[in-house]
Amino acid sequence: MRELIEFDELVSLFEEHMQQSLDSRYDGYCGMLVVDCAENALSAVRKAALRAGKNIGWKPRTAYSRDDFLFIVWDDRKLPENIARKRAIDIANSVWNAESR
Repeated sequence: MRELIEFDELVSLFEEHMQQSLDSRYDGYCGMLVVDCAENALSAVRKAALRAGKNIGWKPRTAYSRDDFLFIVWDDRKLPENIARKRAIDIANSVWNAESR
């Protein structure tokens, strides 16, 4: 029983951090979370992240970097045209600003 409670707590924690990762300019799209994660905990972390993502309406995708022990989860939903346009402009501006320095 305790394992179930711990899993549910992990899901809740992921949901909270996933919601916090959202930028209001993108109307709930473009979320991403990067977590430091030991490889031996990867399975439980991945399951909790996938459940949390689905709970908040994401189409969650995951990746893991064994070199850095980083677990990444992001929202892979197709962006509406207006959000995709805003996101592209923001990315272009950030590249432009980085190169201008």
